Amino acid sequence: MIPKRKEKKALMFLYEVFLFVAAFIFLIPVILTFINSFKSNTEIQMNIASLPSFTMSIPKKMEQRHFEGSILNRLSENDRLFFSSFYDFKEGRYVRRYSENSKKIKSMEKNIGFSLPKELSRQNFNTQIVQNIRSDILKSKIRSELYKSFDGVYTLKKEKISPENKTKLINLLKSTGSFNTVGKNFLKNYGSSWKLTKFPTVFFNTLIITILSVVGIILISSMAAYALVRTETKLSWIVFLFFTFAMVVPFQVIMFPLVKVAKMMGCAGTIPGIVLIYMAVGCPMAIFMYHGFIKGIPIELEESASLDGAGRFKTFFSIVLPLLTPITSTIAILDVLWIWNDFLLPLIILTKKVVTIQLAQYYTRGAYSRDFGMELASLVLAVFPVIIFYMFMQRYIIKGVIAGAVKG
Repeated sequence: MIPKRKEKKALMFLYEVFLFVAAFIFLIPVILTFINSFKSNTEIQMNIASLPSFTMSIPKKMEQRHFEGSILNRLSENDRLFFSSFYDFKEGRYVRRYSENSKKIKSMEKNIGFSLPKELSRQNFNTQIVQNIRSDILKSKIRSELYKSFDGVYTLKKEKISPENKTKLINLLKSTGSFNTVGKNFLKNYGSSWKLTKFPTVFFNTLIITILSVVGIILISSMAAYALVRTETKLSWIVFLFFTFAMVVPFQVIMFPLVKVAKMMGCAGTIPGIVLIYMAVGCPMAIFMYHGFIKGIPIELEESASLDGAGRFKTFFSIVLPLLTPITSTIAILDVLWIWNDFLLPLIILTKKVVTIQLAQYYTRGAYSRDFGMELASLVLAVFPVIIFYMFMQRYIIKGVIAGAVKG
């Protein structure tokens, strides 16, 4: 008995470790999104895994593209010369991708007639290698397949930094807007996101759509499932199978016909129209879950209510519906998470006059420029309400699923 208990405990420990690691991996993108929403666009592009700065500091090392594009190009000529004088520049280089014994290297060396070095500066790469090859195909292969290009690097000369120079360099960094403290990035990113997405408006639109859709799904599905369970005929079983089949049909299959039908019915581009579609798409799963739960409710409760003079509707709303609270909570939580975070259905049904939170994120993206800090801040604003809702309601999910499994 003792070895078996130890084995069981060991397996449970390994299972818990696996769940913890899986949860941590899943949460990494969420954590990075939140952290990077407090950073500037340049800081995000430089290192997505770095923490935001609480104080302004001079970067010790920067790649050429970030240093020249985000700092030097935004300064005047005198300031540019002053700033770059505090950095040593190491030119970018080309490094061979493969080992000495690589067949690809030997094959190319045979074709071009000379040996290929392991590492070359950019200038030497073009003069010593590329200019000596006549074939354009070989040139492109060597550039793309054989050598890996590295950007140049600017390294700070620490010995030249005096307190006066440090203050001036920090002021120049502030003037470029490339590096800021957490507080300023918060005001810039979240303020821009709030204004650009018209957050109060899109939040209200999404809230109305979510509430109306979820309430409609719960009412219609619970009543339909109750009728199907208590009406024991072949027709009710066929109808239930029809709803069950609808669960396995991918949304992408019905997407284009759905848009056409929505336009014919005048549902496209309106809140009532998309609410109706959400109810139609969400009801099959809810009916399936309610159906299994209602089977476990004793019919004697309804019979005693009918003896007291209660009709079918009063029996359902007074006795049956309150007993469905666990599974109703589960359905409500799952549907709120689905509808609030849905992007595809609003994209194909709604217009720019009626925008949800998820569509607002999409419309803020520029075609030729990206402000990652603002975009990530808007994602945090979009997901924050539903995370709070989930934290308060998550215990009902397990309770509802277990209750439904036992009763069904």
